[in-house]
Amino acid sequence: MDFSNDFAVAQHVDQVWDTMINLERILPLVPYTTVLEGSGSSVTAQIKVRFGSVSMTYVGSAEVVERDDRNHRAVMSANARQTGGRSCVNARVEIQLTASGDHTTGTIVSMINVPALGGQTGMATISRTTEAMIAAFAQNLATMPAPLLAA
Repeated sequence: MDFSNDFAVAQHVDQVWDTMINLERILPLVPYTTVLEGSGSSVTAQIKVRFGSVSMTYVGSAEVVERDDRNHRAVMSANARQTGGRSCVNARVEIQLTASGDHTTGTIVSMINVPALGGQTGMATISRTTEAMIAAFAQNLATMPAPLLAA
């Protein structure tokens, strides 16, 4: 499943960029996500997800696999397994930031694969849940107070 979300932040692009490529700071903006270990561009994290009536917890790794500081573009990869279950999630997330004076606009393009859930939960439910989580992340980033964003 592919998703595209846009956001705007009232901060300079360099400040937003420094935050976006630091997974330890950025992943907690994804609803129900906790960084367990690691820092910077490679972490282990836990995420709790509810697909309709099915609730699951995933643990796995996330890392920045491509980084272009000059053009403010990065690609992240994440792989996680369900705790106590057989489901897995694989994701590729591309982030592109654009400066607009002291403001920044960004686009997040996510390709998410949840192979074991297809027949069990339904692709429409997975799609709605995933899209809502990505939109909440973008909203959390956009409303993040300036001192926290630059920290």
